Amino acid sequence: GAGAAGRRTAGSLRGAILDILQAHPGQPYKISELCRLIDAANDGTDAKKASAGAVHNAAMKLVQTGAAVLVVEKPATFTVADSPA
Repeated sequence: GAGAAGRRTAGSLRGAILDILQAHPGQPYKISELCRLIDAANDGTDAKKASAGAVHNAAMKLVQTGAAVLVVEKPATFTVADSPA
């Protein structure tokens, strides 16, 4: 494929974060926890380790689209947005 070995495809990090948040609604996750869970899910693949900066940026994009909520600013902590009734 094109690009550096192990590079994530566009949107895959957001998808991984959303999967984690949706699996545990109401559970807040700090960036470090999200990184650890993403890395554990990618164990055995050639995917690069999830960097805190990349995870933060992807999570903030989920907040902008309404899919996630920033519940604490420092340390940045996120949860899944309530589904519309």
